Amino acid sequence: MFSTLLGGTVSRVPGAIAAIFLDHEGETIDYAADGVTRHDARIFGAYLGIFLARAARAVDSSPARMKIAWKHLTAIAIPLRDGYYLVLLLRKPYVEALALRELEKASHELAKEL
Repeated sequence: MFSTLLGGTVSRVPGAIAAIFLDHEGETIDYAADGVTRHDARIFGAYLGIFLARAARAVDSSPARMKIAWKHLTAIAIPLRDGYYLVLLLRKPYVEALALRELEKASHELAKEL
C-alpha cells in the first residue's frame, strides 16, 4: 500500500537499503528494500519499534528523531502520530542531510494517510 512511497525514498538516497513503516507495536505495516530480505526488514523493524516505544514511555515523550549507528549500518527513525514510526536503514557511505530530507518528505506523505 505504501511501498511506492517507501521505494521512492530508498531509491533517492544513495546508501539507503530499506524504508520501514512501523505501527505502535513495532509491526511492519509496509516496507521497501534494496539488499535486505523481507524477513530481515520485518525483524529489524520489530525490535527497533519495541525499543522506540519503550524509550518513549521511559521519558514520557517521543523523540524528534532517533539515530542508531553501527560500524557499517545506520538506522534513522522519526515518529509519526499515534505511535507510528518511519525508519530508514543506511549503509555507509551516505549523505545524512539527504537521508533526513527524504525521510521528512516521506513522513509528511505518510502522515496524510493516518
